[in-house]
Amino acid sequence: MSQALRNIAMHPDCIAPLRKEIEEITRHGGWTKTSIDKMYKLDSFLRETMRLDASALSSDFPTCMFAFDKPF
Repeated sequence: MSQALRNIAMHPDCIAPLRKEIEEITRHGGWTKTSIDKMYKLDSFLRETMRLDASALSSDFPTCMFAFDKPF
């Protein structure tokens, strides 16, 4: 999500079409799953963000290397 915010900040020309799409769809259907499914421009923007920065999809969180066999 932070990568998408960074991309939108780097490409302010994308803000107006995304905002227009979101406002039109939510005006008629509110914030429902069906409405969000109709946000094709937003979906394309997020997919393109993930495609361009595939490293953002991998987690760099540490992995637990031992089992917890006793409760705390």
